Amino acid sequence: MWIGLRCRSQGRATSIALCLIATWVLAPVAMRYVLKNALSVAHPVWSDYLVALSPGFPIQAIESGEVHRNSYLINMGLHLAMMLLFRHLSLISADQRLGRARRSMPIQTVAAP
Repeated sequence: MWIGLRCRSQGRATSIALCLIATWVLAPVAMRYVLKNALSVAHPVWSDYLVALSPGFPIQAIESGEVHRNSYLINMGLHLAMMLLFRHLSLISADQRLGRARRSMPIQTVAAP
């Protein structure tokens, strides 16, 4: 939603969102592959947590049988925090970006006698 409000063009917003999601899913897996195979670095413990940054991690872990409880907690906690942050940032300026007028006075309730 934030990207769509920022770009103001549906095609551009869709392209940027698709590239961002693909990078988010593939970058941690690619970094782990480069560390493990291309650079011949011994399998460090933190590389399992690096893959936990990808939203595709739970699917990969279930299919391969590599289930790490801490990685799941990191994955879910990180993605929950990111979702809440992006939602908050999107809704802060949504009315302004959509051209809606701001309320000048708060709505007051009248107490019954």
